[in-house]
This record gives sequence, C-alpha cells and structure tokens, in this order.
Amino acid sequence: MTMNTNPLHFDDHFASQSQHGRCLVNGVLVFAITVGMSVRDISQNAIANLEYESVRHLAPTFHGDTIYAESEILEKTESKSKPDRGIIYVETRAWNQKEEPVLSLRRRVLIPKRPS
Repeated sequence: MTMNTNPLHFDDHFASQSQHGRCLVNGVLVFAITVGMSVRDISQNAIANLEYESVRHLAPTFHGDTIYAESEILEKTESKSKPDRGIIYVETRAWNQKEEPVLSLRRRVLIPKRPS
C-alpha cells in the first residue's frame, strides 16, 4: 500500500500557502469513512458491493471535521437468475459539522431477499 505523498495532506507549511490555508484530509479516506458509516444500514448483510459510481468530492474536509452520512435507496432490481437476491442502487451523501456537503456517491449492492 502506498501513502498519498501530496504535501497538502501532511505538510502544514505547504498547506498554509494553498487556497484552503491548511491541510486537507485525503479524499479517499473521506470516501472510506462515508462508505463505512453506511455499512450498518446498507451493506452489513450484503452478498457483494457490485459497483461504485459517481463519486463526487463536493468540498474539502479538514483535520478535526466531523463527518455525517445518510443513504437513500434509489431503486431495487430483482435478480433474473437467482430468486433469493436482488440489487439495490444507493446514493450516500456526507456532510460536515457546518452542514456543508462534502461527498456524494452512488453504488449498487447485491443483497439477499428477506424470507417470505
């Protein structure tokens, strides 16, 4: 695994001269935290995460920010080959403590159906 070596993420002096004036949290970490926050509601019992799409970094995240996230199921599709499962299409949105949106992503998750 390789660390992101952009000094904007760890060099206070370098970051102080940037447009944001301070270090930023790596966007991939914000993505991972956001997805992780959605596991309990969306993918805890999933068979597989099939696809991530439309990942949008909407605003910078800074060290010390608090991240909140919520997910919305946009559609569900029955499996054509296996009647015990289906696919949900989900949008997850994250925002900071100032209620500013910082990230949005969409994904497809293969989930088992509830027993009838």
